[in-house]
Amino acid sequence: MADSPRCKDGRRARSDCHEGRAVASRDYLRSLTRGEVRCTVTGRDTYGRALARCVSGGVDLNKAMVRAGMARRYR
Repeated sequence: MADSPRCKDGRRARSDCHEGRAVASRDYLRSLTRGEVRCTVTGRDTYGRALARCVSGGVDLNKAMVRAGMARRYR
């Protein structure tokens, strides 16, 4: 997100650090959700944050966001 410390400190000039991309990503995710969103935790990243697979109305939100270029696959 554009307001993350990584984007604010100026160490990296990243295309995903622009406010417009964050807003577009949020809006796209909203357009994908249909009613209830169900998330299943699938693991943890190196910082202990939950990694999850989320589905709404039969749509895999994770895959849809990556396919549209609005998110990146975690490695």
